[in-house]
Order: sequence, then C-alpha cells, then structure tokens
Amino acid sequence: AESYLGEGKAYKAYEVLQRAQHPVNRYKLALTCLKLKKLQEAEKALLGSSSVYVLTDLDTNRQWQGVPNGAAGLFLLGQVREFMQRQKDAIKCYQEAVKRDPTLWCAFERLCNLTKDS
Repeated sequence: AESYLGEGKAYKAYEVLQRAQHPVNRYKLALTCLKLKKLQEAEKALLGSSSVYVLTDLDTNRQWQGVPNGAAGLFLLGQVREFMQRQKDAIKCYQEAVKRDPTLWCAFERLCNLTKDS
C-alpha cells in the first residue's frame, strides 16, 4: 500500500487497505480515502469501524483515544471534517491535535484560518 501511495496510485492502495484494522494501516487508509475524496470512509477509518462517534462530536478523551497516530491522526480527522463542511468539528480536532503536539504547526495554521472570522 505504501508503494502504491508513493507511486500516486491511491486507488490501488485503497484496494489493499480496505479492510485494515491495525491503527497504522487505518491511518494510511484514511490518507488514501482523503486522496480519493471518500470522506466518510476516511472518518470511519480514523475513528474505528465499531465507533458510535463517527457522525457525532468528539468531546471526551476516551473518544479521542481511538484515533490512530496521535496528533497527526487528529489533524487528518480535522482535514476530513473540514472538507465535509463541518468546521466546528474540524476546529475541535485541530485544537486537540495542537494540545497533544504544540509543534504541529499545520494544525495550528488550520485552526487560525477557521477561527479568524469568528
């Protein structure tokens, strides 16, 4: 899957990762889904297939724990939600990502862009 992604063949990587369960592979699946504009699948991959929080707000630490790859996973979830026109949810994801890794400047930048008009 990583080779396919490196070659720009996201559709092939998607075929390989479609049933991924391991957190590392779920993160890669979410990246792949984002490239393919499969936003709901990307969100589901990051939150876990058994998550009841896929379409709801994430407010507690327990709910955030299932997102693979720590702050980077939360940043990716924020991107997915931003593309889905769910800015409030994206802001929460970016805030949590910055809270976990204050040096994650891309999350800080997205957070600033989304909150500057508020």
